[in-house]
Amino acid sequence: MSEVIQSYKKVVNDFLAGEDEAIAQYLAAQSDQKIWVEPLLTSRRARRSGDLSLAEETLNKLNARGIPEHEKRFVLAEIQDQKSQLQRHHSLKEAAGSFSKTAELYRHAGEDEKAFIAEVNSLASEDPGLSGYERLRRWRELQKKAEPETVSHLHILIYLGLAQREQGDWKAYQTLDQALGLAKRIRNHQAGVVVLMIQAEMAFSKGDVRRLLTLREQIDQAFVVSQIGWLLHRKQLIDARCLVASGNWAKAEIFLRCFIRRKDVRESDRWDAYSLLFYLCQKNGNAFLDEWTQEAFAIENLSVFQEIQKKRFIAECRNDQELLYEVADLCIEKKMNALLPSQFQGLFLQGLRVFPLDRKIQNKNFEKKFRANSKVFELLLYFLKIPEQASTKEEILQAVWGRGADESDDNVFYVNLANLRKIVGKESITVSGGRYSWNPDVGFSLIEAPL
Repeated sequence: MSEVIQSYKKVVNDFLAGEDEAIAQYLAAQSDQKIWVEPLLTSRRARRSGDLSLAEETLNKLNARGIPEHEKRFVLAEIQDQKSQLQRHHSLKEAAGSFSKTAELYRHAGEDEKAFIAEVNSLASEDPGLSGYERLRRWRELQKKAEPETVSHLHILIYLGLAQREQGDWKAYQTLDQALGLAKRIRNHQAGVVVLMIQAEMAFSKGDVRRLLTLREQIDQAFVVSQIGWLLHRKQLIDARCLVASGNWAKAEIFLRCFIRRKDVRESDRWDAYSLLFYLCQKNGNAFLDEWTQEAFAIENLSVFQEIQKKRFIAECRNDQELLYEVADLCIEKKMNALLPSQFQGLFLQGLRVFPLDRKIQNKNFEKKFRANSKVFELLLYFLKIPEQASTKEEILQAVWGRGADESDDNVFYVNLANLRKIVGKESITVSGGRYSWNPDVGFSLIEAPL
């Protein structure tokens, strides 16, 4: 192994141990940087701070040209690993395949431990699609294969603890305590913070206020040592739990309302905030009901809420469009429009109801069902998903038909657009400067139109 790779590994380990300035100090001390070292370290630092766009941009500029042959395999594996970590923030389904490729590259570079970690992360990305029993069995088997006192063993303990928690297994506490101890011994500060957050969430669920507050103090101390930007929103939700558990409901409610409306919040964290707000409404009766909580609170059986929550999480993790449609229809049926997946938000304005799975639309006077291959319905969904955005004909053709524009496509586009206008009203879709958009100021006026 080259000296450059050895020094790179050392600074990464120091960085993971919570030494935030390790990378900056290393780069400042090196007058002659290798072509690949600075971009990889910069990307890693940006990802931890929560600046995912900078991390992705830095990686995309890096390629294998000019890298010595004896370092190339390792560098390619590192690039793929960091891309996989970024992918996990967007789609677990795609991240699973990306981590599998990472494992293969690390194995080719002779990095067996890193290859095993990538395999573990790949399997973890598939977890939402498994039953609780299958998940437990998987992590127990992997635990037997892992070398003790390694990063891969640490990851497996965390995932096993999560699986045990989901099954209500009391051993989850023991497993997570083991993970926390191991994180301290191998100086993996970031993983240790993750374990503390999981334990805090468990303490809140069990109503153990004293333990929750103690864990919150430890998390605060950990963030003083090292600012882990991508975990900041999750930390804020721990703070919200502490407010709820301490009886400071008014402040918790204000915080959660603001948190949910933030554009930079990940969907999983936003969903967590929704769940907390629902819990708060249950605790406090009707004091904090708004449009979302009125719908949620009106459910007679909490299991309906939990069913939607579980289906939506699985559908988004697996990018399962059919299941997402099913979730959307369930939300409408149970009068819980505010729980709709993000891509369906805004489909139910001004009295129009859209049923994606049944491919139909209706208002109080009229109902229209579309054929399975109808592009008119797909065109309607496209406009409703982005009601404030104007799109060119080429962009719409690519999104709805999956192809670019040519002369034959012009006729297809205009015919479908005309048919859609016959149904929802001519003024509902406007065109300006060659861009088409939904007119939010025009109410829906469904008209019987043969299609």
